[in-house]
Amino acid sequence: HLVNAMRPKSVARVNTSKLAFKQRENIENYLKAVRRLGMQQSDCFVTSDLYEGKDLNIVVANLAVLGALSHWVDDYKGPTFGARGTAPPRGAEDDDNLAELPDVGGGGGGKAD
Repeated sequence: HLVNAMRPKSVARVNTSKLAFKQRENIENYLKAVRRLGMQQSDCFVTSDLYEGKDLNIVVANLAVLGALSHWVDDYKGPTFGARGTAPPRGAEDDDNLAELPDVGGGGGGKAD
């Protein structure tokens, strides 16, 4: 829901199931959505960092970067946090590796029309 608040339909479907694979799918969809917002791969965590609690520090750092990105999201008028930075993020659509990621759970992503 967090990324969808910044850019509607970034994650087409948020699973509410308690099943582990559905919860992991939500995390994967979040990671794909923040990459499409322009977050660098080096600022992202892996699913197990959050789901299994393996490295919560990188998860918190990821949220701080998302806060900085929130200043640059077109048409987003909600609250922001963190410093804006001096330049907008590089578009993740320029990243060849992102194009190879499958859309999970209805995908979506990209800019909302």
